[in-house]
Amino acid sequence: MRIGNISVLTPLGEEKYFGGTLTIEARDKELMVINTLAEESYLFSVVAHELPKDWPREAVRAQCVTSRTYMENNLGRHKKEGFDFCDLAHCQVFKGNPSNFLALEKVLRETPPFVLSFEGKNAEVFFHSTCGGHTSNNEDVWPAHQPIPYLRGQPDGQGSPHCRHSPFFSWTVRKTKAEMVQVLPSEKRKETVEDIRILKKDTSGRVKRIFIQCGPQKIEMSGDEFYLAWGRTLGWHELKSTLFEVNQDERGFVFKGRGLGHGVGLCQWGARNLAEKGYGFREILSFYFPKTVLMKSCRP
Repeated sequence: MRIGNISVLTPLGEEKYFGGTLTIEARDKELMVINTLAEESYLFSVVAHELPKDWPREAVRAQCVTSRTYMENNLGRHKKEGFDFCDLAHCQVFKGNPSNFLALEKVLRETPPFVLSFEGKNAEVFFHSTCGGHTSNNEDVWPAHQPIPYLRGQPDGQGSPHCRHSPFFSWTVRKTKAEMVQVLPSEKRKETVEDIRILKKDTSGRVKRIFIQCGPQKIEMSGDEFYLAWGRTLGWHELKSTLFEVNQDERGFVFKGRGLGHGVGLCQWGARNLAEKGYGFREILSFYFPKTVLMKSCRP
């Protein structure tokens, strides 16, 4: 494996390092940069980006198995565009070889090439930073999905949640009435948002339907639609999840919530705490993906 043999200076002034080869093509008046590298190199770079170098070994191994399973399930996701994966959270975030790559490489290489399986096939897996105390049912987050037996929402441990030490376990965001107009479709934006109310929550406590009054308009959105609209207009990860309450005061709206991410599958901060308590990666994966089993990857 060649580590960091290509250096790229991004438009933001950030220097990134890539293994493999880079192909640069002109597409629709933009430059498309495609990094071609071995699957293992891609996988290790993804995991090294996801977790700090000082995280416990078994949490890193659990992430490695989860990311390998996700990679195998989604190879060719962008085939029509001429590559397998994008570098965003739509696939798995990829930024070349992070600074902590070498520190984690030994752990990653010592992790058997396992994937999670269910009834003889690769399981459909997801992961997120912090569940906030309760994971989600997959169909509650993505209504078009059928319920998956091993992606059931459950408390993140009895008593104190496993992810309670995450910096994102609880958070508060304040927005003025004028700022909240931005989350609405452009044709529905008036001067200010007058009211925001939660209409329905799912079994994990996450917002499923939300009501917004803007002038005379009364608008309903799903929790996911609201979360995505906020990210596109007000900034990603400011509203960190849909596990929140909203109240109004004299300055505008106060969002108090828990967790970071969609809450489906592996909770990374929960995995860290379990690893610190002495749980192995097999036990961690069994907790977050019950009913699945480990099997050797069939990839060459």
